[in-house]
Amino acid sequence: AMLSAVHSEAKKKGIKILCSNQRFEVFLCAHFEDFETSQHIKEGRYEEFLKERLKNFNKNKYDCTEIRKNAAVACDRCERLDI
Repeated sequence: AMLSAVHSEAKKKGIKILCSNQRFEVFLCAHFEDFETSQHIKEGRYEEFLKERLKNFNKNKYDCTEIRKNAAVACDRCERLDI
C-alpha cells in the first residue's frame, strides 16, 4: 500500500520510479529453466538470461505472454528450493 501511495505521488509530480527485486528476476528465470541446469542463473546473470529468452526484454516493459505459459512450473521450481 505504501509503495502504491509513493508511486501515485511521484506520478503526480512527473517523477518515474523503478522498483526491482532480484528475487522476482529469479522467479521470471524459473519460468524457462530449472535452477540446477542454468549456468546463467547459477552465476546471477538473470537479466542476460531473460534477454536471451524473451526478445526485447526490458525490466520496465516486456511482453509476459511467454512467461504466463509456464507460471505453474515456475512456482513448483521455486517451492522445491524454498527451505
